[in-house]
Amino acid sequence: MRILLKAGVWLPFYRSHASNDSPRREPYLFPDDVQAIIRNAIKLRYKHIPVFYTLFYEHTRYGDPVIKPVFYDYPEYLEYDGYILVGSDILARPVLEPGISSQPVEFPGNEETFWYRVDDGSWVVHLGSSRTNLPVNISTVICPFKL
Repeated sequence: MRILLKAGVWLPFYRSHASNDSPRREPYLFPDDVQAIIRNAIKLRYKHIPVFYTLFYEHTRYGDPVIKPVFYDYPEYLEYDGYILVGSDILARPVLEPGISSQPVEFPGNEETFWYRVDDGSWVVHLGSSRTNLPVNISTVICPFKL
């Protein structure tokens, strides 16, 4: 559940419930450590609501997709798996495997493309077409922004 809520932060439709027959999934029903992960994911989602409003406006006005595969903007990255673009400027890569301590991330674009990782507060700059291993845990959502 925590992985679904963490990865779902970047999807337009964000909810944890399904049908009347499915088990209850309210965040307060989970242990404290899982509640903290869910709380941080929801805070990340709320922090980016203005981005979603803008993207949905652009979608209704120009037809641009809100969420898209990386190859939509970077055709040379056809084999990119596990990443999505939110608009054209947010690259989202959720950590889906528990127990890992680093995640390889490849930043699309060229040497004139700058990605800033702001999800961890570091503001570390990564150049497009570079690859690096980022330290992660199960609560990490890697979301660099392109400026």
